[in-house]
Amino acid sequence: MKFEWDENKNQNNIKKRNIDFKDAAEVFFDDHAISFEDDSEEYDDGQRMRIIGRSASLDNVLFVVYTEIYNDTIRIISARLAEKPEIRAYRQR
Repeated sequence: MKFEWDENKNQNNIKKRNIDFKDAAEVFFDDHAISFEDDSEEYDDGQRMRIIGRSASLDNVLFVVYTEIYNDTIRIISARLAEKPEIRAYRQR
């Protein structure tokens, strides 16, 4: 699995949420992660997905928005700490 992202978005995410997309990518290796479609609106860049999972390096549960673009390459769009209802759903899995 490969990961990519817009580095400007990553730097903004680090400043705003203190989460680097490099650390956010770890949720994709969490066997207990929950992934689901983001159907809140239509996006020009294709189908967006959401995943809730643990980042080992941050020792925290994250909420990550992403899209699969080609051949096992995932483009991370945003990442933040999971909120209480999301953490609860993750732990109940």
